[in-house]
Amino acid sequence: LLYICVFGESLLNDAVTIVLYHAFSSMAVIGTDHLEMKDFMRATGSFVLVSIGGFLIGVLGAAVTGMTTKFAHRLEYVQPLICLLFPYLAYLFAELAHYSGILAIVVCGLFMKQYVNGNLSDDSRTTVKYFLKTIASHSEAMIFIFLGLSTFSKNHAWDVVFVTVTVISCLVFRFIGTYGLCLICNKYRVEKIGMVDRFILAYGGLRGAICYGLAMTLDKDSVPAKDMFVSTTVVVICFTVFIQGTTIKPLVKFLHVKTQDEKLNTMTDIVINHARDDIMAGIEAIAGIHGQYFWRHRLSHFDREYLQPFLTSKMHSRGEELLEKYDRAKVKENKRRMLESIALDSHH
Repeated sequence: LLYICVFGESLLNDAVTIVLYHAFSSMAVIGTDHLEMKDFMRATGSFVLVSIGGFLIGVLGAAVTGMTTKFAHRLEYVQPLICLLFPYLAYLFAELAHYSGILAIVVCGLFMKQYVNGNLSDDSRTTVKYFLKTIASHSEAMIFIFLGLSTFSKNHAWDVVFVTVTVISCLVFRFIGTYGLCLICNKYRVEKIGMVDRFILAYGGLRGAICYGLAMTLDKDSVPAKDMFVSTTVVVICFTVFIQGTTIKPLVKFLHVKTQDEKLNTMTDIVINHARDDIMAGIEAIAGIHGQYFWRHRLSHFDREYLQPFLTSKMHSRGEELLEKYDRAKVKENKRRMLESIALDSHH
């Protein structure tokens, strides 16, 4: 739960940050003396439009990727290229249309998982998985290389008061925003977000790669204080990485945060979970209640009857899905036992 909340919140934060950046940049070009109410209304409207546009482009990119991999299921060497190219094209088209590129590529990836995975061969799936991990590590390394070079730049404009106020404000309002939104979410969630999870979510959420890139692209003619903003951003990132980053692991252990359960779900657990969802959907239908299980069943039916035949090359029944999960669980169990055997032999 905590991992999903941190990961999803960070992605949406990056998307929101870029949208707000473009809105405030346009205001900076207009000038504070010439701003009118319609400019603020236009910025609010563009915020909603940019988010919706990025979402729709992401859905379209996932649909195109699913259809392309469906007809290219025999071209194993082309499939990984398709899976990497089309999400990036969705990002580029969203940016060219001044929509949220991050939101587009995230939504594209979420919808691709459901349909593209069944069209890929085992070799293509492995290639995509590890190539994406390599790209992610390389991109992160490059960002911090540029950040390190910028740290020793001669163009810094230091304002100790502004830097101090910025760092403290980021921490304070981070906690206020996180706790406030979690209170709202807990009113509608079945599994509540506890106090410890809220604290970790608020404390471990500050980063700065996106902010650093946006600060470097500021127009110095419209924003004369660009150098001061860049310097402050570098300080916030260093504080986040070295202070919060080095203390988060001991803090997690001290607060006894629940870690990931290493226990594999058995076939009995999987079958019972599926049967429980179907039974609850039937009970809601009999009682005339349109709850979460009812809508989940309707969406699953729509997906199975219309979307999967259109976007995938091979339909998977519930029994075939269970068999595939059983095979994956069996492979993981055999791998774990083999590693334990190797470790035991090396110990002796």
